[in-house]
Amino acid sequence: MSEPAKKFDQSPESYTPKTRPEILHIAEHAQKNQAEKQNRPKTAAFRGGRTMTKLQNMRVIEIPSFRAVSSGPCTGDELFGEGGFGQWMQARGHFCKNLLYAHPDFFWNEEGEDSGKSTWIWAVRDDITEEDCAPYEMITFEGGMYLVATADEDDPKDLRTTVKGMDRWIKKSGVFGPDYRPGHYGMCHMTGCGAIQNALGFAQQEIFLPLKFKER
Repeated sequence: MSEPAKKFDQSPESYTPKTRPEILHIAEHAQKNQAEKQNRPKTAAFRGGRTMTKLQNMRVIEIPSFRAVSSGPCTGDELFGEGGFGQWMQARGHFCKNLLYAHPDFFWNEEGEDSGKSTWIWAVRDDITEEDCAPYEMITFEGGMYLVATADEDDPKDLRTTVKGMDRWIKKSGVFGPDYRPGHYGMCHMTGCGAIQNALGFAQQEIFLPLKFKER
């Protein structure tokens, strides 16, 4: 690559979850709860004949497929420590795919909450090659539908309440069901760093739970 590396405006720690295990454990518990609820009898429709609740400060989005560099399952030190993936990526900011806002990255746990490992991915430009990404892996993120809500990253109670509310919303929607599977995990992404975070007095953690349409 001939283009000089550009630094991010913030260090990796400033826009990644400080309470990473807490967020990912909560999302995994939501996944387990949804699996158990699949076997329960279906509930009646909402009053007034509606089949969906109001959004309740949540939104349903569709993320397109994209190419990304992936850390693979790593410990916290491997992600955020000296010489870790965060520092490697910081030195290669020019690899990143440009978006209208926010950083093009997601964070998830694919090996279970007891593994102590998480995966961090960054969307990269179309001209970035597998050789450019070595020693890390180039992947194609599948994309799909997600329910998204925002919580205070530094408040475990707020995180738990938010994910439980999302879980209830999916259950009661009558339209969507959970869609956890390999490559399709509950994810998180920190948004509004720097001046916005300082003004609010807390960090905004976006939580993404994968969805699919219910069979009719």
